[in-house]
Amino acid sequence: MVIEMNETNKRRLLVVSIVITSIPALLLMSPPARWSLASGALYLSAVTGYLGVALILWMYILGMRSVFGLIFHDIAPIMKIHRWLGTYGAIAILLHPILIILNYGESIFYTIIPHVGTAFERHVTLGRSAFIVFAVVWISSALLRKKIAYRPWKYLHYLSYICLPFALLHIPSIGSQFMSQTFVQSYFYAILTVFILVTLMRVRGFIDGDRFDYSIARHNLIADNVYQLDLDPATASWPTPKPGQYVYLKLGRISEDHPFSVVTSNPVDGRITLAYRGLGRFTSYMSEQKSGTRVLISRGYGEFLQSFADTRPTVFIAGGIGITPFIETIAQHSSNDNVWLFYSNRAHSTSAFLPQLKSMLGSRAVSIFNQEHTTEPYEENGYLSAEIVRKYLPDPTLYQYYICGPAIMMDSTIEVLSSLDVPSRQIRTEAFNF
Repeated sequence: MVIEMNETNKRRLLVVSIVITSIPALLLMSPPARWSLASGALYLSAVTGYLGVALILWMYILGMRSVFGLIFHDIAPIMKIHRWLGTYGAIAILLHPILIILNYGESIFYTIIPHVGTAFERHVTLGRSAFIVFAVVWISSALLRKKIAYRPWKYLHYLSYICLPFALLHIPSIGSQFMSQTFVQSYFYAILTVFILVTLMRVRGFIDGDRFDYSIARHNLIADNVYQLDLDPATASWPTPKPGQYVYLKLGRISEDHPFSVVTSNPVDGRITLAYRGLGRFTSYMSEQKSGTRVLISRGYGEFLQSFADTRPTVFIAGGIGITPFIETIAQHSSNDNVWLFYSNRAHSTSAFLPQLKSMLGSRAVSIFNQEHTTEPYEENGYLSAEIVRKYLPDPTLYQYYICGPAIMMDSTIEVLSSLDVPSRQIRTEAFNF
């Protein structure tokens, strides 16, 4: 009997694996026979060096969707672990050169000024290069991320791919523990083997071996700056995303990829419908694509609606294009009197799928407009508030809530629900990951 682990248990196993594979870096190094500032610094530099290499390997693995996506469906929590390692695991990585300086009695400039006069110094410089690149990536990601635009940050982040090979190359020729300890050598070669295997798997993603060929069947404007994209498979196989999942789309082999919630997915003919608002460079370019254009689609990701059960009273709360993950589930369960929708938009003209949703849910579809005044039944003005929720739901604590929309909208909605004493375990939010 095959037992499939849920996403939570997979993540727990992942964390345990990270801890277990980091332990050898703490235990395999031989402490000095006599402790002094120099010998202690040398010992700790070996510990932090190997620990840093192990953590960079995990960051390398968890930064590649084509690798960890083979195991995990819910990407956002994995990327949180990746960011946590990058933010806090960096302590070990950044300590390593400082301890080396203490051991050699060098100045701080020894860490950043390259020396290539001897074979030893050339291998040290490989480590220097890895350290400098990692420091730049760490500063831009951990300290300055909110101040840097997405694309410059993304391309700067790609520099991190050279950190691990440079760090691995500089160890054998200068690592005193590596030269004298068989167990340390075994640990090093285990890390090297995993790195090579993961890199080969990464090539699969680079050549789009984990994607499916589709063509645009129809591309229509359905609301103000909101487009519906119908895609048909161009091959005999296709993904079958679950309701509420999202896929990554590429506009050709040489292209960025971008996540989009699946509006509907037909397992019979493979047609996938997406909807998006033209906001950034990618979606603006995508809005120009015509029928017949080939695109590449990943399999479905996300666990947002997998806990949904029509036996429990449920409220979907959407902001703008955040309505997309709910469409298919609402269509399947529209006859259930315990399914509600609160849908916030600027105006009627920006409300994608609103007529269909009102047709399906009737008075259980509540529209909220913040830039257009309305007096129609089941339509509200302003923003979602505790008063609006109570107006339609006499006891809000009885419901499960699923929220999707801009981050500021989701945060304010959680505050509203908390003020209504809705337990946090009854609230789920959607999170994309770029």
